[in-house]
Amino acid sequence: MNKRVFTRRQMIGGAATVVAAPAVFAQERALVFEHIFGETRLTRPAKRVASLGYTSHDALLALGITPLCVRHWYGAHPNGIWPWAQDRVGEDPPLELFGEISAETLAALEPDLIIGLGSGISEAEYALFSQIAPVLMHKPEFGAYATPWREGLRMLSRAVDRVERAESVIADVDTGFERLRHAHPDWSKNTAAVGWHFGGQTGIFSKDDSRTQFLMELGFQTAPGLADLNAIAGFYATLSPEDLSLLDTDVLL
Repeated sequence: MNKRVFTRRQMIGGAATVVAAPAVFAQERALVFEHIFGETRLTRPAKRVASLGYTSHDALLALGITPLCVRHWYGAHPNGIWPWAQDRVGEDPPLELFGEISAETLAALEPDLIIGLGSGISEAEYALFSQIAPVLMHKPEFGAYATPWREGLRMLSRAVDRVERAESVIADVDTGFERLRHAHPDWSKNTAAVGWHFGGQTGIFSKDDSRTQFLMELGFQTAPGLADLNAIAGFYATLSPEDLSLLDTDVLL
């Protein structure tokens, strides 16, 4: 796979001006991120971060970073931020992006980093947005929407120089899961699944999806056969109407 290294550009009125990286940052000190579309290098920790993933802004807010923009998922929440993170938004709330991502809108925000984790953007979009700022994507071993939350948080923490804070967040969440498993040991004896029904079709979220992983963290067992599913983009599969047996679990969401 060809690897690309892009310098930061600001696109104003269709014109692109290349801004060279300061010479003070030695090449060996650059932060290097290998991902599905190649390699991204940062010569310094990012300060102005644009979040294109449908949930990547939650990780940034947990690290104490208010992103310049967030991607609208669903629901009518202020600035696209759900209730659990509203108190983490700084004085300047993020711009909420709807529908197809506009390169002009993105460039006007003047980010020094664009988060593509969990965004589903194409390689062509990645190349376009990389002309605005470095773009972080998921690793090749994960699907577009299947980066484990710890992995994603640690990647972002390196990019914004909040590694210690990320480890503190992870430790706190792990402690919470451990307490719940200890309080409910019977959960480990039960199977659980997260299903969906939309447009006349029924499906299940894969073992690599955060919803299923959440139940596993609580101690539940996954549905037998779930690991053998050919999941689309690593996070869900459609089931045949004649065979919904994977949803026949002790707990079904």
